[in-house]
Parts: sequence; structure tokens; C-alpha cells
Amino acid sequence: DLNDGIYSVNLSAECGLVNLKTINYVPSNTRKKLLDIIIECINNIPYINTFGYTIIDNIDLKDADLNSPFYYESFIEDNFFEGLSCYDVLNNIIQQYSQLSFTDARWDIKNISEISKQDSVKKQYSYLGILQATSTYTRPTESVTRLASGSFGLMFSSKSVTIEKSKSISRSLNPNSGFNSATGWTFEGIAPLIFEITNGYLTNKGNTWFTQDSNLPDSSYVQSPSTVYYPFKSVFDLSPKQELKVKFKSTKGLYLKNLRLQILSVQGTGSGTNTYYLTNEGTWYRAVAGINTPIYAASFEDNVEQTIPIPQVPYLEAVTPFLNSNIIPDFGEFIPFPYNQPSTDVPYQLYVRVFMPERQYEEFTPIGGSPAIINLTAQIDYIDITVEDINSDSLNGFTKKFGVVSQKDRNGDFTIKLGVGYPSYPISYDSLFFDGTTTKPIITYNDLPIEEFIAESYLSVLSQRQKFYQGTVKANIEFGDLLDIDGEKHRIHNYEYNYKLKQASIKTIGLGVNADTIEELPVYDIDLNLDIDSILSQVNIDMNRKYGDNLNLKFVDKNIEIKTLADGQKTLSLRSDFRINTLFSNDLFLRTVSEGSIQDVAEDTEGNFTIIKPAKDGTYALLEDIEDLAWLQAGNTATVATKKLGTLDNFDFNIIRNNINIGQIKSTGLDLLDNRLDVGAVQFNVATAQTVGVAKTIWNDTFGTLEFGLKGGNVTYRLGQSSIVYVKHADNSGLTKGTVVYTAGSDGV
Repeated sequence: DLNDGIYSVNLSAECGLVNLKTINYVPSNTRKKLLDIIIECINNIPYINTFGYTIIDNIDLKDADLNSPFYYESFIEDNFFEGLSCYDVLNNIIQQYSQLSFTDARWDIKNISEISKQDSVKKQYSYLGILQATSTYTRPTESVTRLASGSFGLMFSSKSVTIEKSKSISRSLNPNSGFNSATGWTFEGIAPLIFEITNGYLTNKGNTWFTQDSNLPDSSYVQSPSTVYYPFKSVFDLSPKQELKVKFKSTKGLYLKNLRLQILSVQGTGSGTNTYYLTNEGTWYRAVAGINTPIYAASFEDNVEQTIPIPQVPYLEAVTPFLNSNIIPDFGEFIPFPYNQPSTDVPYQLYVRVFMPERQYEEFTPIGGSPAIINLTAQIDYIDITVEDINSDSLNGFTKKFGVVSQKDRNGDFTIKLGVGYPSYPISYDSLFFDGTTTKPIITYNDLPIEEFIAESYLSVLSQRQKFYQGTVKANIEFGDLLDIDGEKHRIHNYEYNYKLKQASIKTIGLGVNADTIEELPVYDIDLNLDIDSILSQVNIDMNRKYGDNLNLKFVDKNIEIKTLADGQKTLSLRSDFRINTLFSNDLFLRTVSEGSIQDVAEDTEGNFTIIKPAKDGTYALLEDIEDLAWLQAGNTATVATKKLGTLDNFDFNIIRNNINIGQIKSTGLDLLDNRLDVGAVQFNVATAQTVGVAKTIWNDTFGTLEFGLKGGNVTYRLGQSSIVYVKHADNSGLTKGTVVYTAGSDGV
């Protein structure tokens, strides 16, 4: 106890959030709500962690099924944050268009675009993340009295925003790739005696070592769980070309030469399947009974991730006999290029086997003294199997610039790093989801792609010249209040309050009339340097590897050009005047890229398009004299259930066969130009809005039959419900309705 008297007490404090920079986030390999991950990180601050959360945010999210979760209640796979500090995790989730503060014994998260408005959605959560209340947030507006010495001014505006996205973290297709447990990994031969999985590592037990003896096959190894993939996927659904990779990281003991692996791909399931083994040369061998299988010698650096690209795997019918001339001892049957292509998409299973690592020397003896303990251990951290889109700027990272057309005063630009929420599933871990189980990621934010949404959130305010005030006011205010200064609303930017004098030293930003309006949001080109020579060289190698040297098609500079797509990204593509005049075999055709969509076309100097091979159906067609490809590809995307064949332009199309015009597509319908319509059945629309005309047949749903107009346009015939004879009155005096008549003679009518 203190004696009575006056004491001077000094209190000091530090920002607890800064302390989170020293604490790493530990993922659990599960899908979690964003708010739950925030709470996990905040709870690492050494203080009482029973403070609740208030979130003010109006972002309207949507996935392909139009599910609209609240942003902080959407789900993400927490593997995305592996290797990050808890501080960086908060930065990624809250992103740079929101702010986090501690006010009135609660953690407050506010979207900065909502700060400029009065009414927003307000959600209150307990410290456990349980929703307690949802309400409309009306931002308080407090009137203040300005004291002397305060001043007004205008902030400089910004013309553009640069959005940067770093490389996505590839999703592992290999369950338990990090050896967190032995689950899924199988031990063959005496592997349980020479390998062990402990503390998330795979090691050779007790310094066990191996010397290669080519006369003896290895039968002891640790095998990964099965990874299912579709190597021909891009052929059948026109998805981006993808590449399979095996990634691993290991520490390296003394005298270790390399890791000894086997990478094998099993075609299909059940009996009669084919198994292929990969060699260091990038070739595949089919397993043959009684023949030893090849080892993949993986050289590696200590504690550095290594990548093994998995080339295109062969395809053979299950009953394909072995070709004895291609069987090589200790390898199997060599499968030459070009590989066959299946008629339908076929699943493959990929496995990785780990054998004892090979040491560098046959003998090792210490120089003098007692024998030394030599570390021969290879400690493998993980073996990942990932799939990545080839040449994907979205997954490899990008830089895009957005801006407004009208320049206010400065050509200012600032850079924003995109956090979570990029729709990259199933390739990586960036994506947000409606719940914990769905597989369709969030794709729009307020009906915009996420990078455009972030740019708009900033430029809607900062593209205007905002008024600011700096000085001292007399009022009882809090940081979250809006201030009424001389009849104009201001947002508090800096705030220091003197409770004794009831005065606050503040800097505020005025909320102008047009603070939420962007005039235009174009995309500016970003300079991108492409090493064309190395890219073309790699394309040539890949083409020869897949199709052999007999293709006689060289990708050289004169055939390639750089194009800028609508979003400012650049791509390599065939020149528009490049044309292929040869129809290749079923598995040999060329694709070009047009505005990000794969089309099997080439174009000549007159703007005509040649369709080399239509997608999926395996048939060939040749279309000439087509002025625009829009009629073929407009609206056809992977998410459109009904494919479109049409045009946005107002002109007719001829249907050509054997250089003869057999029909036309017109605004009024299909015109066969007096050619025969050969069909098995005709289905009429029972609810048609069409009316009967001469030589025109429709369905009459009132009478339940077909009807058509006869010559002259005065008589409608209903099939099966009336009998009609085509006649005329002999003296041309007309026919009176109700008069009895009879037929007599004929005059050729």
C-alpha cells in the first residue's frame, strides 16, 4: 500500500500490432473465415483478448453461383499465409483499402470507401468471432468550434493507381506433402528400418547410407499418396495450358551426391493400365514385367527449393502390346514422340518414390586420430506436386495501372499491393469462397474484378482535390466521428485529445461533393520486356519434342508478334497474316491466342479465317471469306452453358459447302435458298407469336393443329379439321356465302 500523498506516475505503451511482426502464423491446412484468421493473429498480442470486433464494410461479393458472402465471413485456405508473420497476415486480409483501429474497447475494421459515406453495414462480433448484431451504421457528425490559428488548404489529387500482385503460392496436389504425419505415405521393402518420418521431415534413419549397385534393383522406398491429374485437359475443354511440377526441399548431409527418386505416372485405373517412369532426360518409359525401372537422380542444394517439371505423359491403349525393339534394360519400353492423344479426357495418377540417397564417395576415412562421426543424413522437408498455368501473368504476378482521364493538378501515382481474394482456384491458394466446401471462388467485388475494385476505392476519393483543415477545435469528439466544420463534413485523419481542456488538435480531410465518383477508369499500358529469343527457342524445343523434327514448322520472329490485350497485358501470338495450308492428323494442329481465348484458327492477308480443327469433335472444316471472327467466338466462354453462333454486326452470312452457297443466315432467320431441308422431325413452337401467311405454317394452340395460309391470302387451312377445294365461279359473278354449289368441269385450275 502507498502512503497518503501526491505521486507522479509515468505510463508508457507500445503498439501491440507491431509485436505481431515477430510472430509467425501457423496454418492448419484448412479453410477458415477471414475474421477467424484475424482473431487468431490478434490473440497473439500479450494482453486481455476478450475484446469484440466491429466491422463496417459494404463490399458486395459474388461467385459464379451469385452467392454473396460478407467479405470478412468469406473463407480462404490458410495455407496461403504460410511463412508470413501475423502482422503481414492482417495486412493481406484487411488490405490497403481498409483500416484497423482499437476504439472503445473494441477492434474496429472500416473500409476506407465507406469512411466517405454516412450509411454502411455495421456488424458486431464477440471476441470469439460470433455475430451478435447487424445494423445500419450512420456515421456520427459532431459540430465543433474552431479556435484561433487553424488553417484550411487543398490536398493534391492523384491521377492513377498501380496495382501489384505478387506470384501466387501454388497449391499442392500431394496430400500431406510436408510429412506432418505418415498418413498416406507407404513404406515398401525394408523402408521402415531405414527411413523415418518425424517432426514434419523424412530422413534416412540413423545415418543409413547407400552405394549404387546397378546389378541389384532397389525394392525399399517411401511412396507418396496418389495425385490425380488430367494431362490432356487443355485439349478437351480449351483451358489454359498447364504444367505439372514436383517441388522439394531438403537439407544436405556430408558426402551426399543426390536424392534418388522415382517419378511414375499411371494411366487410368483398374486392370490393364499403363505405368510410365520419368528419366533425367525428360523421357518416359513404360514399365515392363521383369525389367528394372529407372531412377531419377535429383541433384539439389542445401535447404533450397528444387523444381522438376513433368513433361507431357504418353498415352497408349490399355491393350497396346510391347514393342520389343524399344525395350531397354533397367528402363523399360521407350515411348517415342509424337505421343498419341486419347479420344476423351483420361485421368492419370502421379506418384513420387524416395529411395536412399546416393553418397559422393565410395570410401571416406578421417586423417589421423579417432574416427569422426560423419553426417550422411538427407532430411527432406517436403515433396509438393503442383499444377500451374503456363505463361499466366495472373498467377506469376502482374502490374496494372488504373487512372482517371481528367487531371486535376498533379500526375500523381501510388502503388498498392493486392492481398487475398484473387480468383485463382484450383491452381493456388489466393481465392475466397462462399463457405468451407464450395469450389467456385469469389470473382467480383461490387461487380468488378478485384484489382479494378481496389483502384476505384482509392481514386473515387483521391482523384479529387480534397479540402483539409489543421488546427485546434473545442468539442467532445472521437476518432471515428465526422466533423461539421463551417457547415462542411470532414473526416478525422490525425487526432490528439486533451481531456482536461476538452480540446483536440486535429488534421481532417473534407468530404467533397464528387468524392465517390470516378469519371473513367482506363487501363494504361505497362512496359513489359520479353526475351523473345529465349521464348522462341523454348517453343521450338517443345514443338520438336512433342511432334518430332518432321513437322517443318519453325516459330521464328517473322511468324510471331507481341499483342496488347484489353487489360493492358501483353502476349506472344502468331502474326495475323500467318496461314497454315496443311490439315494435320488428329493430334497435330496449331492454336493461336486471340484476346486471351484459344481458337484453332489462322488468318490470311485478306482477313479470311481458316478453321484448322474445331474444338472437341475431332472433325475438320474450312471456312473462307469470313470478315470477322466475332460470329464464331462471341460469348463463348467456359462459364457459358449455351454456346453462341452469331455476330454483333448487322450483316448476313453465307453458308458455303464445296464452294457453293447453300444458305444464308439473315436477320429474319435461316434461308436455304431453295435447297432441300432434310430432317428426321420438325418441332413447332406451341406458343409462337407468329401469324399465318401465304405458304407459312404455324401451330394454332387454340384448335390444337397446324395451320397454313393458302394462295391469295384469304383462306387459312387447319390440318385435319376442314376440307377445302380450290375453285372459281364460272361466270365470275362471285360466290355468296350460304349458297349451295357444286363442282363441274375444269379449266386447268
